[in-house]
Amino acid sequence: MRRFGAVDTYARWLFAALGVAVPACGGDSESGGSGNAHPCKDPQPLLVNGQPTGVESCGPGAVRRREALTCPEAMPRVNPCTATNMNCSADADCNAGPHGYCAFNQGGGGAPSSCNCNYGCTNDSECADGQRCLCGDPVGRCVPATCSTSSDCQSGFDCVTPVGACSAPSLNCQTKADECSSDDDCPTTGYCGVGTDGQRVCTMNGCAGLGRPFLVEGAARLAEVCGRRDYAKADAPSLAGLTRAERLILAEHWTRVGLMEHASVAAFARFTLQLLALGAPAELVRQSCGAQADETEHAVLAFAFASAYAGSPLGPGPLDMSGALPPLDARQVLGDVIREGCIGETLAAVEAEHGAEHAADPAVRAALSGVARDETRHAALAWRFVGWLLDVQPELRAFARAELARAAAEVRAHTLPPARDGAEKKRALGMIDERERAELRRDALERVVAPAATALLGAPSERTCAPA
Repeated sequence: MRRFGAVDTYARWLFAALGVAVPACGGDSESGGSGNAHPCKDPQPLLVNGQPTGVESCGPGAVRRREALTCPEAMPRVNPCTATNMNCSADADCNAGPHGYCAFNQGGGGAPSSCNCNYGCTNDSECADGQRCLCGDPVGRCVPATCSTSSDCQSGFDCVTPVGACSAPSLNCQTKADECSSDDDCPTTGYCGVGTDGQRVCTMNGCAGLGRPFLVEGAARLAEVCGRRDYAKADAPSLAGLTRAERLILAEHWTRVGLMEHASVAAFARFTLQLLALGAPAELVRQSCGAQADETEHAVLAFAFASAYAGSPLGPGPLDMSGALPPLDARQVLGDVIREGCIGETLAAVEAEHGAEHAADPAVRAALSGVARDETRHAALAWRFVGWLLDVQPELRAFARAELARAAAEVRAHTLPPARDGAEKKRALGMIDERERAELRRDALERVVAPAATALLGAPSERTCAPA
């Protein structure tokens, strides 16, 4: 099994925090096939106010731009926006620039919901170089693009963009090397992302990103990406020497990271409430509140990077909270913390540390290094909680062992993705090749998660306060 220096570094941090001993321990873009393996499924024209837009949906998760039409506008709309902070209440209030509309933003991480003015476009001439105006409701928006319409692409291929929780919109010609055109083409655990050479590839780790996943009934829940400026207020990375294709790849990557970090805020908010309900020690509550603030800053940083690479402001939309706080069940809380914290945060921290070791941009290195340190503290919090709960409810010890084994087995069960060219380039950009990520996770499970579980599940502490 491949061993990584990032796992060694992380293991030292985590085991020191827990007070336990460290155990000894493809082809080019034109290859493959002779035609489009992912043609547009059930194309349906996108209409705004009954008028054509030149955009067609291709089933769930993708749209194609067939014509460069002037985008119709649905403003002013009659239904006002209502939120805690009212920077506007209707589209008519947004008159600082053309094509203004009043959009609802959920907020998050302590930020209240708000109504803010966004400004769109109706034709390509209103967008920056390397962007096109992608029509939508209530108006178009400028998105990164390497094609204008499907006529720019090879015969039988379209100018498409995936749309979904994991993807920042960007128009690109399909290629023979594409593995997918939308998330619908990938297994349920994957999404359609951008590969090293700009081709679309299925990424088999869900919305791969950093931070604690926000699990509801066992499934990770994320907001969708939207255009907003309040999450893009951190230092930006360097764009020097990056090609347009590399900027698109990085914009999509950091959007996924931002959505994961945003969801982590919700995960820790819920965890804090559960700690209070279980009568947990004050120090665990304090650390959980601190982690919530950390994840908010991580989300702001990630969306600042995504916005810089994309050339337009990006942020998270509303996050669905339905069913997210069921009646208290210590067994369920324990299972969620094992998956979200003991495993999820451990893998996130190791990936961040590995990225920091290889990123060429000092701003990216500094960001990933800081995230790695924070996520290490968050993982240590999860392990401390498990130790405390098993001290006061020892009857859950067998369940904890089984849940750790089951969750780790699910990660190991993923088939190693094929090796692809460009892994070294991805590392320099602060990203991780899919095969390398899978190998890194396996190493972390063997040399961090398994030893930590052995150390803590077999060593009850001196805490004596039982939950109420």
